[in-house]
Amino acid sequence: MASVINIEFPENSITVVLFLLTAFVILFSFISYFVKERLFLSEPLVATLVGILVGPKVLGWIDPLSWVAHDNHIHHLTFEISQAIILIQIICAVIQTPKNFFKHHWKGLVTLWGPVSIYMWIVTGLIFKFGLNIDFWPAFILSSCTTPTDPVLANSIVSGRFATLHIPINIRYVLSAESAGNDGVAYPLFLLAFLFHTQGHKSVIVNILQWFGEVICYSVILAVIFGCLMGFCTKYVFKLCLQKKLMDKPSFMAFLVCLALCTGAICDFFTISNYIAVCCAGVVIAWDDFFASEMSNTHAQEALDMLMNWAFFIFFGSSIKWEAFNSGHLVLWRLFLVTALIFVFRRLPAVLVFRNWITPIRFFKESIYVGWFGPVGVGAMWYTSLAIQRLHVIENDEYNMYYYSIMFIVLLSIILHGITVPIAHMTLTYTTRSFHKKDNDAAWPKDMPIDGNIISGPIKKLDDHDAPGDNESKDENMIQNQESDIQINVNK
Repeated sequence: MASVINIEFPENSITVVLFLLTAFVILFSFISYFVKERLFLSEPLVATLVGILVGPKVLGWIDPLSWVAHDNHIHHLTFEISQAIILIQIICAVIQTPKNFFKHHWKGLVTLWGPVSIYMWIVTGLIFKFGLNIDFWPAFILSSCTTPTDPVLANSIVSGRFATLHIPINIRYVLSAESAGNDGVAYPLFLLAFLFHTQGHKSVIVNILQWFGEVICYSVILAVIFGCLMGFCTKYVFKLCLQKKLMDKPSFMAFLVCLALCTGAICDFFTISNYIAVCCAGVVIAWDDFFASEMSNTHAQEALDMLMNWAFFIFFGSSIKWEAFNSGHLVLWRLFLVTALIFVFRRLPAVLVFRNWITPIRFFKESIYVGWFGPVGVGAMWYTSLAIQRLHVIENDEYNMYYYSIMFIVLLSIILHGITVPIAHMTLTYTTRSFHKKDNDAAWPKDMPIDGNIISGPIKKLDDHDAPGDNESKDENMIQNQESDIQINVNK
């Protein structure tokens, strides 16, 4: 008689993937405070290392490359997974930002989304052109992939107890709000390079007119209009149903997640920018702080962020094809050189030049912090996957040039921005307090003290003889007092 009991460990099956993902999340939750607040390691960095560990080159438990028909089809999975994560993170980043921020600091955000983004696109394109020795417009297609500041990595940098104690709240808000809009800003830059690359036989004027008509007037402006209407209508209906008691235990987080995915899907139907539409919908929803106040007492967003971070970055780490970093158009030393030049010249010089226009930035050291922490992450992987689909890239060398060059930059961005967080945080904490604000600088926000203990922290030095539980309770009290004082000043 054959036994029905068959114990096995089927490698690379969906059961193994679910087991590893949930098991690591459970184990990480046990030591999350120690890892993030004592070792100062970000969740994306830890998740990427776990993905590399369980990937085909180490333990071999997960191999995403085997999930597709060919290794060169992995971008399809990356495209779908990253798009859903970005849409959710965009609306979460906008909801976290107070209503007065967009109203009073639109000039600073427009500067970051406009001149700074264009500078990043041009400089990074030139670095790709001469660093990788490739053609002009393919270099600028790659450049548009690295232009957006990633909302997932940005959220991991500016959130948590350590960031709350050591990063001024104005810097946290500007990085979060900028990352929410940057993925959409890169879309017209990407299509501009795409048109000139695929329609090089046409004149410059024809390509620019086509870009202005189809991209700016249709994809961008229509996305802004649709996003604002979507946000206004859904918020009105939601509040009306809540007032009429037609809803049973409303889940604000579930509503926002579904709204982001629904808006993005509708935009895909009509080929308009889904990231711009979701960002605009989020701004309209967050305008009166209704959702922010309702979500402030829950931890649903933190749980969602952790699950998304672990899911994507474990997938990212396990899907790295290491040999592709030194094949075809790609040479390993050139990739290191290009990545180093990008991190130094891509963003920091532009932020330093335009720092007087970026109103939330008060001090020189804050501008350095904002200039350095412009991480390249999930958005870059989405854009490079989009480029491969639009260009119908099949050849291995060309595929590696587009996909794995960006993957290499994302990998180093996760590592560098992950390990330099505590150094930058502590430097920012103890230097911004010693600077004096200029008389002609615009205040942020109105009547809010910018150089005192309210936002610079740590508020006071804890007694070394206190018990661990007492220290944690004091940390919580400091954070709560800090946030309550800031909200009072913001609402003025």
